Amino acid sequence: MKFTDRLARALTLHGVRRVYGLQGGSVAHIFDSLESYEINVTYLHHEESCAFAAVTESLIGDQIGVLVVTTGPAGTNSLTGILGAWQDSIPLIVISGQARSYQLSYGRKIRQYGSQEAPIIDIVKPITKATFLLTDRDSVEEVLSKAFNIANSGRPGPVWIDIPIDVQLTTSKDKCEPVDQLRESEEVLPGKTDLTSFLDNTILALRESLKPVVILGGGVRETLTKSEELIQLLNRSKLPIILTWTSSTLANKLENYIGIAGPFGHESTNSYLKSSDFLLAVGTNFGPNNIGNNLEWFTNTRIFLCNIDPEQLKFIKERLKVVSIVAECNAFLSEFLHKLSLEGLVRSDANFESFMSRDYASCSSSLVESYTRSGLLHSHGVVEFLTRTGVRNLVIDGGGTALYSGFQGAHLERVSKVICLAAISSMGTALAQSIPFNECKEVTLVVIGDGSFFMCLRELVSLKSSQRLLVLVINNKGYLAIRHTQAQYLERRFVGTFYDQGSQLPSIKPVVESFGFNYLPIVSIADLERINLNDIDRVTIAEAFCDPDQRPMWHTPFVKTGSGS
Repeated sequence: MKFTDRLARALTLHGVRRVYGLQGGSVAHIFDSLESYEINVTYLHHEESCAFAAVTESLIGDQIGVLVVTTGPAGTNSLTGILGAWQDSIPLIVISGQARSYQLSYGRKIRQYGSQEAPIIDIVKPITKATFLLTDRDSVEEVLSKAFNIANSGRPGPVWIDIPIDVQLTTSKDKCEPVDQLRESEEVLPGKTDLTSFLDNTILALRESLKPVVILGGGVRETLTKSEELIQLLNRSKLPIILTWTSSTLANKLENYIGIAGPFGHESTNSYLKSSDFLLAVGTNFGPNNIGNNLEWFTNTRIFLCNIDPEQLKFIKERLKVVSIVAECNAFLSEFLHKLSLEGLVRSDANFESFMSRDYASCSSSLVESYTRSGLLHSHGVVEFLTRTGVRNLVIDGGGTALYSGFQGAHLERVSKVICLAAISSMGTALAQSIPFNECKEVTLVVIGDGSFFMCLRELVSLKSSQRLLVLVINNKGYLAIRHTQAQYLERRFVGTFYDQGSQLPSIKPVVESFGFNYLPIVSIADLERINLNDIDRVTIAEAFCDPDQRPMWHTPFVKTGSGS
């Protein structure tokens, strides 16, 4: 049996039914075998988009995302998506075609020999959990088993498998070893005594607390998405819960959700966080996007952290006084909640029903104020209005204003799935990340800026016209978030961030119509109010004309010091 046929068969045995990729000379045999084994291949128009879509598959599907790219530039084109999976801890399998084995530059002091050859494994090592270079002696079944196990275990992440074209045409008999062992090596998890002691100390501090809060990060996202028992225990605890961008998809399950904190989080949430006296953070890197840059907030807060990554905890402890434990976050959270339940430690005075109402009201009033003052809309208010009812899935682009409007304005507690490559916050992710929702029967809202929209325009052709997709393009004359930076630090010298000042963006309407999709202009509040999400039965691109001088809703900016830093 041909090597690539064995590869396809092994993928099916691991439950893979969908793969994303782009054809190329060094993967033609791989795709031929995948199609022969009736694996559904979605061919996109750039490897970066393929990577974004594959990452989304891991988040919303019942299988790990699989990406197939050819050699050289195809591999490097996919790197932003791989980095996103690495930083957001999302499992991913990447399979790349490669030049012939005797033409490789690995281990040699040459820049290139084979056609389109690139030492892709050397390039991706820092942002993958493991890499494999296959030879004609290798067992592809053994390699895939290792790759899937590594990608899913511990702190999840991407694994890269590189297969030279001559190897693809052979068969393999012998087992192999990975070129680069698991980056996290053997996880150093605590013994039962250590975990019990940490739990006891955490609960003791919680008992003494007057204003506790829990931050749940992406490290518990998958388990809580599937575990009704843990969700019920969290809800019964009445502990206020803050989510991060990577865990925001849990908001609709948590009765005690109080928003997202950080520089571009919710005002009410940040206010609560900085006045808390007890903080338990599980499965989060506890970075500036989660808690902001002003660490003085936590001078009088007792902080307890659980993370599976010892290096992450070590870095955090260099900045803050914390009590921490290296542990599998889902297991720790389960033990903590069960112990909490047994001890009957519940905050009976907690009321979260109206906690976020002030923030949503601010978004709504900003919409009215902006339109009254300038005749243009406010992006936060538009997103807030559209997510009040009817949106099942929310895809948020990583670019500036769309990112902030999506997370600050959206009623996340009413949305079932929230998708965003949050840590990398890359512009131009949203259209590709909406493609795995092709078969979804509910409405998916995509929030994207005008600059990002033209970055990923090519993937409009990959959307199915019958898809219930409302793409909200925020037209603020390009790159508003960067203009905020220019206004604050560069005395409003707007270079490269306005249509007429070095940045050129064409009209959206003729572009959308050329693809055969519905175009929906949102010029006024009345236009917004006329939108009925139940009527969205195919791809519709809505262009919201927003104030190019729109001020940020809530943020914690840097302040220039006397020294100019």
